[in-house]
Amino acid sequence: MKQRQKAILVTGIILAGYIIFGIFSYVLRHNYGMGYPHGGFLFPAGDRYMDFFNVNQMVSGNRPYQDYRSSYPPLILVIAKVFSLFADYLHVAPQEIKNTTAGKLSLWICMGGFTLLNASLMYVTLKKRADGVLPMILRWIVVIALVCTAPYIFMIDRGNYLIISLLFFMGFAFFYGENDTLAAIFLGLTAAIKIYPLFFGLIYLLDRKWLKMLIFILSGGLLTLITFAFWNGGLMENVIAFKNAVTSYGEGHAHEALNVYFSVGLTSAIRFPYISQRIYDLPLSSHPLRYYVGIGTMLTLMSLWCLFREKQSWKKIMVLSALMVWLTPNSYMYNLTYMIPSVLLYIMAEPTERKWVDIVYACILGLMLIPKAYYYFVPEFYISVAIIIDAILLPALVLFYILFDRTSREKFKWKKQVEA
Repeated sequence: MKQRQKAILVTGIILAGYIIFGIFSYVLRHNYGMGYPHGGFLFPAGDRYMDFFNVNQMVSGNRPYQDYRSSYPPLILVIAKVFSLFADYLHVAPQEIKNTTAGKLSLWICMGGFTLLNASLMYVTLKKRADGVLPMILRWIVVIALVCTAPYIFMIDRGNYLIISLLFFMGFAFFYGENDTLAAIFLGLTAAIKIYPLFFGLIYLLDRKWLKMLIFILSGGLLTLITFAFWNGGLMENVIAFKNAVTSYGEGHAHEALNVYFSVGLTSAIRFPYISQRIYDLPLSSHPLRYYVGIGTMLTLMSLWCLFREKQSWKKIMVLSALMVWLTPNSYMYNLTYMIPSVLLYIMAEPTERKWVDIVYACILGLMLIPKAYYYFVPEFYISVAIIIDAILLPALVLFYILFDRTSREKFKWKKQVEA
């Protein structure tokens, strides 16, 4: 498929997904009188934007790791510190600040400003790599469609600082292969804001770019250590408290339903059969960790075996992005925004030798980005069918690449590898 056809297909799927879900929601609420969460895919209105305000409160006393056991890396907390200065978080509850003029102003400066930067980088990416192939109006349609995807809207609805990590991740995808030093710095910044992009260090292993891997590690690592020292308690105390918080977060919430709602990853998929039947005490033999390590390791190794011979960098980024989102413990729907750079790279890439392969990629990527909460198994805990659909789409993309898209891989030559 040509770039224009891919752009039209992906944006068409996103638009159709919203239209169908919108009609479904209208019928459900106006014809059948069903209220929230039926017909919706976002958090309850009372909890809207609270990630933003809760994190701002964490940093207001300069003790986010000791007092709040924060699992956020320190760089993003330094950025949050700036927004916490808009209101008196030490004496006023975040829920109250949310309704003040100062609170609303800080929220929309952050969410609006970084959305504008994200959209601008998307457009620049398309203009630079697809100028003359995609007309200006189509470039803007793609950008608007991606900013209005369900995961992006969910991220805004939560007020999550992931929006900043996404900006740096798109910078990495934009420069990778053209300015690898700058790409490595951007990836280091991405990992310094959210931990799981550390997974992307694998791309330097695949491409044997050892110096760039070092730049990635140093840029993210040094910045993280410097910003740890920014907080009260000292460097080592903050590092230890952060490690404990991350370990605790990885184990999940005490109430198993909270490990599944609005999620898209493997750990949620493993818990889903129980939670969807309101079984909240998982049998010890069914603990997610027992399956998570085995399944995750197997799929990762299979992917790396294929990606090691892959010649097209956009496929490496797409597959690793899907793995990263799927394998993140308690991976919420806003993590699917990490697939947006892959959509851009897919659109701009040269057509594959098989048109049907391009069509399948477009369908899977497009379906990831639309609302899918058509049925709630457990409405009181927001457990919908979208959880299992997304948890299937991510590995489906990876497995499709492994099994059916071999057109851009080098043939494996055993003797040559042994001699090397």
